[in-house]
Amino acid sequence: MKIRSKKLSIKKWLFILLFCVSFIPIFLTFIISTSLVEDPKVPINNNYLNVRDEILNNVSKWSEPEWQKEIKPKLDRYGIQVRLFNSANKELFSNFSYSDMNEQPSNTNIKTRPVEEHLVFKGSKIAGIAYIHVTQSSIITVHNSKLKEWFNEYGGLVIWLTFSLIMLIFCTWFINKALLHPLKKLAEATKSISMGMLNIDLPKSPIQEIERVSTAFRIMSQKLDDSIKQQVKMEEERKLFISSIIHDLRTPLFSIRGYLEGIQKGIADTPEKIAKYIEVCQRKANVLDTLISDLFIFTKLEHLEQEPNLEKINIYKFLNNIIKEFKLEAEKKKIKVEIVSSVTNHVIFADEHLLTRAIDNLLNNALRYTPNDGKITISLNETDEHIEISVIDTGEGINPKDLPYLFTPLYRGEGSRNRKTGGAGLGLTIAKKIFLAHGGDLRAGNHISHGGAVFTAFLPKENSK
Repeated sequence: MKIRSKKLSIKKWLFILLFCVSFIPIFLTFIISTSLVEDPKVPINNNYLNVRDEILNNVSKWSEPEWQKEIKPKLDRYGIQVRLFNSANKELFSNFSYSDMNEQPSNTNIKTRPVEEHLVFKGSKIAGIAYIHVTQSSIITVHNSKLKEWFNEYGGLVIWLTFSLIMLIFCTWFINKALLHPLKKLAEATKSISMGMLNIDLPKSPIQEIERVSTAFRIMSQKLDDSIKQQVKMEEERKLFISSIIHDLRTPLFSIRGYLEGIQKGIADTPEKIAKYIEVCQRKANVLDTLISDLFIFTKLEHLEQEPNLEKINIYKFLNNIIKEFKLEAEKKKIKVEIVSSVTNHVIFADEHLLTRAIDNLLNNALRYTPNDGKITISLNETDEHIEISVIDTGEGINPKDLPYLFTPLYRGEGSRNRKTGGAGLGLTIAKKIFLAHGGDLRAGNHISHGGAVFTAFLPKENSK
């Protein structure tokens, strides 16, 4: 039995774990190192912004000496250099120092801001132009943090060690849950099965190979449990079968013994009584012979698996010959027997001896349950695949409760299978097994119109090849 599973194999799980161990630390190192790099832009302090706004908002005072005298200390204090021009591009004020503009900051992570040009408008006309430059003294310096320095030296190693520890914990948990725990349960299940305890409970596993073994164990356990239950059932049936056979053998034997003792002790003191006693003994002996013969055939078909000895048989002539021998017994009960056939010249391959026994059993069963002045019809039809032989009687039919068990050995229902009729309980079972041995089947039911029993046998036409 092929077990399909969407679980991953051990190779795929190892690949996933190796990928996580190799790729994730590199990815985390890149993300953390990127987040710790400072923005190279130079921040501007609030003093610069206040002075810049004061200059741009007082364009009309740029040429006034008093205003120039007032603004110059602020510019020097905050390291701001400006050049102010009117609309005619005439310089009104300047504190530019070109040596400061060419000066480079001592900290390589600090960049001075370039010269800013601002056009100041009044209405739609230019009122003035301001050039503003921020020198080093106005910059808030940002140095490398200790965290970044430490990370540059030890960060990668720490990330690798931390993630390796996490992966080790995860792998330990995963291997225990997905591999070791199921294997432990499998070992316990093996011991339980060896002790006859088949009700095992195995955990699921995401590993494909482990899950396949667990599923196979569950199926094996279920099959063994079903097999043991079937064996117990068969043993009970065997005991019932033997006890029924012993009873069926003892009943006629007791009758024969009783009548023979009656003759021996002189109870039958007249020739008429002696003849009657002998007749009863003969009838009971015939019952014994029939039962022993049925047992012999049943044993060969059931346990020895006897193969039919196939030979050519004209099925219509074969049935006619059986009916001729059967009509004499049917006439005693004034039962009419006829054959209705749409097939007159079809030849099949079958075991004549076994097939004769099967048809005899069906006809004897019909004769037993057909009342006087009744009728038994043998219908022979042909389909694309089968030759169908139906035995239809006009009796009371089969109790629906008995139909599922009709072909069970020694089964006797309330009406259709009663010891008072003289049946041993094997005739229909043997008939079905004979048809099954030929590749066909035997089915039972009741006639729709008059309610009598209908037994339909199927023989495959391919046997004729």
